[in-house]
Amino acid sequence: MLIFIAVATGGAIGATLRYSLIRILSGPLIISGLPTLVVNVLGTLLLGIFFGYVESRTAVPKYLVTLVAVGVLGGFTTFSSYMYEVVLHKELDDMLWSGLILLATLGLGLLAIMIGLAVGRNV
Repeated sequence: MLIFIAVATGGAIGATLRYSLIRILSGPLIISGLPTLVVNVLGTLLLGIFFGYVESRTAVPKYLVTLVAVGVLGGFTTFSSYMYEVVLHKELDDMLWSGLILLATLGLGLLAIMIGLAVGRNV
C-alpha cells in the first residue's frame, strides 16, 4: 500500500511542477512545443541523475525510488503532450517544426539520460 501512496503523492507533485514550469516557460518560449521539450529533457536528466545515484546504493527504500522515479518524474514528464504537439504541427502543415520537436526530444532526451547517469554515478 505504501508504494501506491508514494506513486500518487509523487505524481501529484510531478504534475503540479510540470504545469507550473510549462506556464512559466510559455512566456519566453512562445513557440508551441518548446516548453514541453524543456520539461521532458529536464525530467530525463533528473531521472538519469537519480538512477545513477541510487543504482549502487542498496539501502535506498523501494518506496522512495518509486516516489521519485515513477511518481514525481513520471508525473513531471509528459509523453502524451509531446506526441500531441508533434501531430498538431504536422496537421498545421508545419512539418519542419513537427520533425524538429520529434527529433530534438529524442536526441536531447538520450543525451540527458546519459549525462544524468554519469553525474549520478559520480556523486
